[in-house]
Amino acid sequence: MRSYLRTNFGFLRTLLWISCVCVFFFIFSACGSDSGEITSFSADMVMTGPDGSVKSTSKVYVTPTAHRLDGMPGPMPRGMAGDLTFIRMNDENKEYVYNHDKKLFFEDTIDKDSMMDIMKLYDNADAEEVLGKEKVSGYECEKKKVTTTTKIMGMKIKNTQTIWQSDRFKMPLKVQGEEGNITEYRNISTKKPSSSLFKPLSGYTKVDNMMTVMGMGMK
Repeated sequence: MRSYLRTNFGFLRTLLWISCVCVFFFIFSACGSDSGEITSFSADMVMTGPDGSVKSTSKVYVTPTAHRLDGMPGPMPRGMAGDLTFIRMNDENKEYVYNHDKKLFFEDTIDKDSMMDIMKLYDNADAEEVLGKEKVSGYECEKKKVTTTTKIMGMKIKNTQTIWQSDRFKMPLKVQGEEGNITEYRNISTKKPSSSLFKPLSGYTKVDNMMTVMGMGMK
């Protein structure tokens, strides 16, 4: 496996990029809020390529106790399902992944230790450089470049991202990766999402691992 990942380094970087996007959404939005922060909202999560073309559009729903992501942020590795829904219920300590094409779902408990490790990674970045201030979706943000080191399957990968952080939201409103891909929250609505969005879905067959439900099972 390790030799496969070394050979397909671009694939590994894509996985890391997707992981970072999901980290910013699920983990940082689940943190406690400070006074004045917006804790309930919905928005379009739009990913664009280096040339500005739209690669994917996902829908996000956030409340203080639950989070939902419809659609996998791209560009996606070959074979990965795109029509996915992720639901995280913090009060119940549960998270669900639904594959709508194959009618599969995976259920797991939230790995809080892993969440804390990733938060520490960003709190203790290798390097951080403030680049100025810019508005994103109408909100004033601090723009900064952050470099972190992530360990995946025994390999250390240094990753540099530019993030736009508003003091009204826990997670960045815009993230740019090393290869120029950008993920940005657009059409932000601060109306609290309906509780019905976070209920488990019916009519799906349960599988026992994340790779299967995401369509990434390796031979």
